[in-house]
Amino acid sequence: MLRVVSIVGVVAIHTFSLVVTNPENAGTWQRFVAIVLDLGFVWAVPVFVMLSGALVLLPSALADGLGAFYRKRALRLVPALIAWHLIYFLVVRLWLQSERPSLREFALLVIDGKVYTQLYFFWIILGLYLVAPIISGFVNQGSPHRPAVFATIAVAWCVLVFAVPPLTAAAGMPRPFAVTLLTFWVPYLGYFAAGYALSLRRLPAWLVAVAGVLALGSIAYTVLQYASPASFGVLNALSPVSYYAPIVTAMSLAVFVFVIGTLDRVRFGDRARRAIVVLSNAAFGVFLVHLLVLAILRALFPAFTSGTSLGQTVLLFVIVTVASFAITIGALKVPLLRRIF
Repeated sequence: MLRVVSIVGVVAIHTFSLVVTNPENAGTWQRFVAIVLDLGFVWAVPVFVMLSGALVLLPSALADGLGAFYRKRALRLVPALIAWHLIYFLVVRLWLQSERPSLREFALLVIDGKVYTQLYFFWIILGLYLVAPIISGFVNQGSPHRPAVFATIAVAWCVLVFAVPPLTAAAGMPRPFAVTLLTFWVPYLGYFAAGYALSLRRLPAWLVAVAGVLALGSIAYTVLQYASPASFGVLNALSPVSYYAPIVTAMSLAVFVFVIGTLDRVRFGDRARRAIVVLSNAAFGVFLVHLLVLAILRALFPAFTSGTSLGQTVLLFVIVTVASFAITIGALKVPLLRRIF
């Protein structure tokens, strides 16, 4: 269920950002509502990574050996990685957007993992899968507290490393930290480990409730900070609006704990469970295809997709979400297409 909510959140981010970034909406209520619908889901990608950690770091994932572990994940990811990079570069960048990057610019897009907006997620997952057997072998031996201790250290380390650049920049001593396709996974190591540690035991109801309050509070703070950055002064440097920031880290952990802890106490009927499984299995494909759907709609209906009307953008969000799920669920039934969805 959390995978389904998260992918809907990703579609919301990429759709409502059209309203947020449209200069005609500056200072309007439409822009503020769009910020709520956009930044309200800033936890979605970190939570996706946490869900991966909860599944991939299980001892059973390595039961068939290291070779089988890497082979299974390579067969799942590499064909999709190649296909979707080609689709977004050839169809979206070259055809729909009429871009003509030089060879040097193309090389930089590849090295920086920026061939297209959401494709960096491939490099996050591939990097984390590469180190997953090492982490799994360590946290699943010895003390039962080891996964939680390791996750705490990893989260704190990631937050600290990526807190330094904005702080030094604010002090007039810029020390940027650049990630490339080979290091995209590094900032997400803490999320990956935390997802596994938090999935190992049923958390008490009071902690789930606290997590819910923390999630709502941190989301409200992030929305207000983005809507009015001048009001937050030095806090913009201490915790900028990014996946690596302390506030977003706390938010993502809190959302994970609250949703998992709450749904663990809910009994779904057979029909609802089957529907959730179908939608959950489609989540990765929706992640990959939704921006293609959006790009095609923007090319065909520029006025409708300009982000000048919040009402139209809500309708656009519904269309992109439904179309992306429909395309993915259909593609998963076709053997060849299933390889890239």
